[in-house]
Formats: sequence, C-alpha cells, structure tokens
Amino acid sequence: MSGLREGKLKIKAPTLMKIATTSKELICLFFLTLSLLYMILRITMFVLTNTFDFVIYSKTLESNLWDLAWSTDIIMGFICFFASSLYFKNRILSFSIFLMTMFSMSIWVFMMLGSKSLIPISDPSLKGNYATHQYLYPEYHDTVVLAITVYKESYPLLYKAANSTTESVSDDDTETITLFNKADYKISDDGKTLSYGKLKISLE
Repeated sequence: MSGLREGKLKIKAPTLMKIATTSKELICLFFLTLSLLYMILRITMFVLTNTFDFVIYSKTLESNLWDLAWSTDIIMGFICFFASSLYFKNRILSFSIFLMTMFSMSIWVFMMLGSKSLIPISDPSLKGNYATHQYLYPEYHDTVVLAITVYKESYPLLYKAANSTTESVSDDDTETITLFNKADYKISDDGKTLSYGKLKISLE
C-alpha cells in the first residue's frame, strides 16, 4: 500500500508543476495583452490630443484623462516589466520596458506641473456638455488677469475648445475675482453665455 501511495505522489508532483507553470504563463500572457492594448490606447490618445487638439475629459470622474494617463503609464510599465520578465527568456525586452518605465517616472513631475484641470459646467439650459480651464495671475500692482477657455464635448469623452478670453480686472473688483476663484459661474437664460461677475464668455 505504501509503495502505491508513493507512486501516486510521484505522478501527481510533475502534474502539479505543469499546471502551476501553465497558470503562470497564462497570467503573464494576460497582463502582456493588457499592456499591448494600453499602448494602443495611449498612441490613440496622443494622436487625438496632438493632431486633432482634443481634450480627453471624463465629466463623471471630473478628470482630464490625458493627465491621469501619465500616472497610469508608470503602473502599467511595472506590470508589463514583471510579466515580460517571467514570460520571456530574452531579457532585452524586459530591460527596455524597465528603462521606458523609469523615463515615465522621471518626467511625471513635469507632466503634472503642466496638467490642465477642467471644471465641468452644468445647467438645465445647456444643450451639450461643457467644461472650462481657467486661471488667474497678477498683471500690475492693481490689476489681475483672468483667463478662461471653454471646451465643448464633440464626441463622448472628447472635448474641443469652443471659445477663450483673457481679461484684466481691477483688484477692487473682488466680486468677479472671488466668483472666478470659486468657479461660481452663472449661465444665461438662453444657455449661450457663462459669466463670473463682470467677466462674460460665449459658450458657442
């Protein structure tokens, strides 16, 4: 009986090893496929933003997906690096992926400094989805520059600049500056104009 049990164990051990190896390969292959799909997505995003001047924005997440992708690049880079290290015997590919991931990490801070935060615009009178990118900076000792760009959704998640304006206001105009800082906007009854106190911009 003891001999039979040992024989069964000897048969089962290689089988378990084979199953474990196959499972590891399938998991690695899954993450490699996921990384490939992500790379295709990033190339598509690059073309849309740099060639067609779209801003990729999710109103639900209230997030600029192009800026968010710089952080996702690092995560996906490490996933692809570990998966390729375990799946391929050739280390050149894995090392190349590692270098690309390190490069993504090195430029991450600069990309975040140049990120474009968008503010969603919601109002019952609006006939489409809108978002704004706005900022202010001092011009002279008694004036402040208010800059705003209005983006309109052309396709799902794809926004394009519809209008922009830059206006100098006096430091004394605290109402306009405060409303602008708080993004406390008003939409006209016809849904065509956005305003912050004295600052007005067309949504068309």
